Amino acid sequence: MLLVSGCGQSAEKTERSSVNSASAFEDSISSSESVAEDDSSEQESSEISVESSQQSIEESPVSSDTASVQSDESNVSAAEQDSAESSVSQIEEQPSEESKNYIAQGVCGGDGQTTFSIDAEGTLVIKGNNTPMDDYDRDADNAPWASYKSQIKRIVTEGVSYIGTYSFQNCSNMVSFEGGSGLKTIGDYAFFACVNLSNAVLPEGLEALNEGVFGNCSVINNLKLPESLTVIGANQFTNCYGLHEIRIPGNVVSIGYGAFYYWGQGSKVVFANYDGISFDPNWNDGCYADIIKE
Repeated sequence: MLLVSGCGQSAEKTERSSVNSASAFEDSISSSESVAEDDSSEQESSEISVESSQQSIEESPVSSDTASVQSDESNVSAAEQDSAESSVSQIEEQPSEESKNYIAQGVCGGDGQTTFSIDAEGTLVIKGNNTPMDDYDRDADNAPWASYKSQIKRIVTEGVSYIGTYSFQNCSNMVSFEGGSGLKTIGDYAFFACVNLSNAVLPEGLEALNEGVFGNCSVINNLKLPESLTVIGANQFTNCYGLHEIRIPGNVVSIGYGAFYYWGQGSKVVFANYDGISFDPNWNDGCYADIIKE
């Protein structure tokens, strides 16, 4: 009985278990269908997403690249325009010869063809068209730059054939002179008493230094006479204490009186063609320099 009873309970339990299992199976099938539906939905969503991504991939690069190219072209065009405008601006801002900061300008000879200008740095430039400068008066001190003498530090000539008498006397702050091509003659006392003039460049083609051109230029120490020179006027290098040696070129044919006045012992005057020169009887008055013949 116990066994049968036991078996009956087991059958009931088995039946109930079967019912429960069937119910669970149905629930499982329902759940699986739900999961399948969800998976199907996700798959559809994924497919839509993939299709959308593919469409975006297919469309986006062209649009992006086009926009990028257009943007680059726009940037290049803008840069080129800015560069062009900058170049034009720089060209426009270049100071012209006429707009430089001159403190004085005017005419100084050659029937208006010889002109001068003084810039803010103290350079006096005299320009001509193979034309001369005017002569000026020692006492009147009437050169057109007379009131600017203290500001003049450098003098340059261009296309000037003749420098007038007393042109630059007492330009006490001038330190250098540069004679341009075409210069033939320097007039009497043109640089007289330019006490700080140390360097003078005389061009080839210069033929005559008239009387006293460098008289009392006490510190001049760099002066080379050009081979074209033929005439050395009186009192030419009087009191030029800074000059310890000078060479007289072979084409010189005339030397005036007192040309080397106050040249001391140990100084040297070297002649390339001593015997071919016509000397003033007093050419060596006050000169204690050594006379050397090449």
